[in-house]
Amino acid sequence: MLAAQDLAIGYGGTEIGAGLNLAVDTGDILCLLGPNGCGKTTLFRTLLGLVPALSGQGLLGGVPITAHRRAEIARRIAYVPQAHAPPFPFEALEVVLMGRTARLGPFGQPGRRDRETALNAMRQLGIADLAQRDYSRLSGGQRQLVLIARALAQEAPLIVMDEPTASLDFGNQAQVLARIITLVRDAADTGRGVILSTHDPDQAFALDARVLLMKDGRTRAAGPAHEVLTGANLSEVYAIPVQVETTASGRKVCLPALGRPAPRDRTECCPAGPRKEDPARPVGRLLSGGPRRYAGRAILPNRRGHPIDADRHAFRGPVLAAIRPGPPARMIDAVLLPLQRRVLEGPARALARRGIHADRITLAGFGIGALALPALAAGHFGLALALIALNRLMDGLDGAVARLNGPTDRGAYLDIALDFVFYALVPLGFALADPDRNALPAAVLIAAFVGTGSSFLAFAAVASRRGLDAPRYPTKGIYYLGGLTEGFETIAIFVAMCLFPAWFPALALAFALACAITTLSRWRQGWIALSPADRNRLEM
Repeated sequence: MLAAQDLAIGYGGTEIGAGLNLAVDTGDILCLLGPNGCGKTTLFRTLLGLVPALSGQGLLGGVPITAHRRAEIARRIAYVPQAHAPPFPFEALEVVLMGRTARLGPFGQPGRRDRETALNAMRQLGIADLAQRDYSRLSGGQRQLVLIARALAQEAPLIVMDEPTASLDFGNQAQVLARIITLVRDAADTGRGVILSTHDPDQAFALDARVLLMKDGRTRAAGPAHEVLTGANLSEVYAIPVQVETTASGRKVCLPALGRPAPRDRTECCPAGPRKEDPARPVGRLLSGGPRRYAGRAILPNRRGHPIDADRHAFRGPVLAAIRPGPPARMIDAVLLPLQRRVLEGPARALARRGIHADRITLAGFGIGALALPALAAGHFGLALALIALNRLMDGLDGAVARLNGPTDRGAYLDIALDFVFYALVPLGFALADPDRNALPAAVLIAAFVGTGSSFLAFAAVASRRGLDAPRYPTKGIYYLGGLTEGFETIAIFVAMCLFPAWFPALALAFALACAITTLSRWRQGWIALSPADRNRLEM
């Protein structure tokens, strides 16, 4: 069902692991074990198509994972991440309902059967009483159970769980393990399989699972738990003495020797180089070249170098690509971005081979877009339209090249800062072309752009301090807070203005109204999501 063949994993060309092979099929339970930083989460993310493999390949149903559409992956694999810090206060049932999105159309809404499936998943885990509770105010263990319920509601034949019991109390850990066994045992005719990572070898014994034991990004041993989890193997991997004993009931347990610290020179497998940042900060400045780790959590760069917490980032990948941040339909940008990346991948590779840096493309694109101002002022609307289109093409290319060559913080900064200036230049050009008719509508539209831009950047600044990232736009340089007027809608209105310049006043005022609605909705979202109560909760 899901397999890895001689897989090498990493970020931005920096290798974290290599030579990895595994397979999970019908009725299988596979446990990944290994010390922090050995590559378990990165392996999961690579197998699910969230991160490109450096070499080798991940296979789903014998076909490379990259050949599958995201919706198809979501129908076949459900994913439970390590943790999820929600930016908005959805009800717990709404979060579970997100697992049904892979089975809906692009603009579909959950129906009665979907709601019943979601409620049944919550009942199976004993959390039906949380259905109407604010998900953002649940405890860490309760949120983890909600995420597991979401995976069950997805009704996928394979469930991938990244440390599913990490936040659970003793009783709920046992309940989840029992549920995993039931899923596999009761699904012989439906073909259910489970792959999970854990830090507790005893869980692998309890599940009677196959084990992939990892160290420094490589496979140390693989096979049935009773063969792999020996005292010698565990002592080598975890750098402490470990004994494996058999209880009177015949069950094996692992007993580490307490009071003997691990060697002080023990290093993680992810090469981050010397740290100049304050290690107490959850996110620090990133240099291109791979992930860094702060307090045991992986911090990796996104499209333009912005730091992303890998554990939070894992929530929203292609496995849940159809999942939007709640039952409402997605905006156009979220639908078009994957298509844009596929179209631009070839040209981006050609530019990268020629040594052309993403930042140069960003600056060149802005220069071309700025030429639309004099073109509009002179009444050359067709030329201005061509310049705007070329600017947008280069805006997509810079991100595609950055993903290949390695993103930078400077690139993320330029991408955002120059775009806002470019958007203001277009209505200014129309105002210069016909001041009597266009000046006031242009001024109103620019003021509306200030509202959308300031609400966007204000939320991004606070979200960065809290370590949040946008679930719909994982490759954006900063937290991308969507709305009624996103990038596609803005460019579409610019195109209409160039094609029908006489209609500029009406188009500008109508779009200004849409921008005002976006600004008001963002103010409301920020007021709710960034409340003092949520701040205290996130800092716990």
